[in-house]
Amino acid sequence: MKPSSLLSTLFNPRRKLLTGLPFLAAAALFASPASAQLKPSTDLRLLPCGPHPELVSCSEDASVRTDRAELDEVVRSMFRALPDEDFAPGEIFIRYLGRVRQTPEAQFVPNEREATTGGSALFAPAAVTMFRAISPGTGNEFEIEVPRAIRDAFDRVAAENGANRENRGSLRLPDSRETPQVFPQRSSGPVANAYSGGSDSRVVLAGNSTTFPWVAVANIGGCTATFVGPRHLLTAAHCLYSRSDATFSSQYTIQPGRTATSTPYQTTIPGNQGTGKSWIFVPPQWMQANPAGGTGQYDFGIMVTPDRLANQFGHLGYGTLSSGALRNRTHLVRGYPWCESESVDDPTTAASEERIDEPDNITPAANGVVPTGAGCRINDFFGGDACTVGSFSVQDGDGWNRRVSHGCDASAANSGSAVYSYVDGFGAFVSMIHTTSTACAFLGQNACTAADTHPLVATRMTPEYTGWVSWFRNAWQ
Repeated sequence: MKPSSLLSTLFNPRRKLLTGLPFLAAAALFASPASAQLKPSTDLRLLPCGPHPELVSCSEDASVRTDRAELDEVVRSMFRALPDEDFAPGEIFIRYLGRVRQTPEAQFVPNEREATTGGSALFAPAAVTMFRAISPGTGNEFEIEVPRAIRDAFDRVAAENGANRENRGSLRLPDSRETPQVFPQRSSGPVANAYSGGSDSRVVLAGNSTTFPWVAVANIGGCTATFVGPRHLLTAAHCLYSRSDATFSSQYTIQPGRTATSTPYQTTIPGNQGTGKSWIFVPPQWMQANPAGGTGQYDFGIMVTPDRLANQFGHLGYGTLSSGALRNRTHLVRGYPWCESESVDDPTTAASEERIDEPDNITPAANGVVPTGAGCRINDFFGGDACTVGSFSVQDGDGWNRRVSHGCDASAANSGSAVYSYVDGFGAFVSMIHTTSTACAFLGQNACTAADTHPLVATRMTPEYTGWVSWFRNAWQ
């Protein structure tokens, strides 16, 4: 046993595959899930702070012991809930790294350009065998390593019990599911400085932000996230950790169903610790200086809220779609674009971050002032026409491309938005997370033209990422 392990788990997943289905999440039916026998916890090894720029301290105090105890119990209770079956050895390792650097929420600025940073081409992209787990309330950072077989087994459990399908919640809110034929079109015509195809199809959807599935899309302050479980949101890693500053936010305010004037639901990370601990998770490669294959493929984050907020209004399904299935369907992006990303709106905006892609972007008057009431509406809910995907890039070790270009209109603070479609038997189904743009976005770049059909990029829900989501959903009920 490794001396650094908190937990060693014995586990044996059993597989039975079906063929002919276009998406992996539903491509398997499985025998009863395997059970686990747990060895006693071992002592925790403290790793040195030196290799980790986000850390400010490695000392262990009462808060570390409390966080460690929760991680230990969460994983143990997850396995205790499974029925008895055959098993084989497998180990889960949880290591304490130290205390991270944090900045106040109002000062934390996500930077989507970090997702386009290049990496070494000499090595193949690394497998995501572990995630960094950060407790924003204490600033403690842990590393959780889970064998692929165990993650895949819990993904099969999710498919078996329907946890990866949409859930309408207890409120059974009105339905807003879209089709390209009925989605409202812009009345003001195309805009020069916009995304895919040279025109911006986005409109304000504020009147329907509390209908399903749109209500499961949350404003998280400078980014967007989407509920895929009662406590579980998917977003971009750069919305949680700033690579340029090596910092996390000290708080994340989560507002599903928000409009410019209303916040019908809200929770925070950290929240009321009496209702449950809150955590955020990012791949360790996202925090590395120069990961093989570039940073964008690791721009994938998971948030766990302190309460089961989405039990009220519901959550989307999630999983892996084959490349053919992605190409042969249209996709949707909904979210909360930033409306102060130009210096004429906000004088503190750095020139390198000035945008030309806000919804309904308006050329300033001669005095540099945007007319009052025109252009983007701050903190409002936007969505555009259905789109298609373009190119696939950055293969993982299993041959799945982690990055996909797409044409769903989006801009600053749409980062973390789910790219979803409707899948028979699963409902609204998240298959990608929008992260960044490759063109037509920043000051100095040319505006999009009709030739720019797929100028945006998403991190794909590969089987590897899908397995992690299912594991976190089982671990944090």
